Amino acid sequence: NLRARFLSEVLLRSNFRVDQRGDLVTAWMRRYNRKASEEGLTLLGKLMGCARQLDMLIPDEKTMHYFIDRFLEGDYQAFT
Repeated sequence: NLRARFLSEVLLRSNFRVDQRGDLVTAWMRRYNRKASEEGLTLLGKLMGCARQLDMLIPDEKTMHYFIDRFLEGDYQAFT
């Protein structure tokens, strides 16, 4: 599933530990200070908003990487 891979890659590049099994993505942060934890929670909120209908927008790996780059660069308009 390209949407699950998108989520995993964004989370990995954002310093989360990630376990992906099929469509299930589990991610966590441990032993981070308060500021880093707050930034991680903010990222998760943005990621949830951007990834909701992503299955319809990602037909192939090239497009998946495009959206990974857009998200990590803060270009959230690409998801609307």
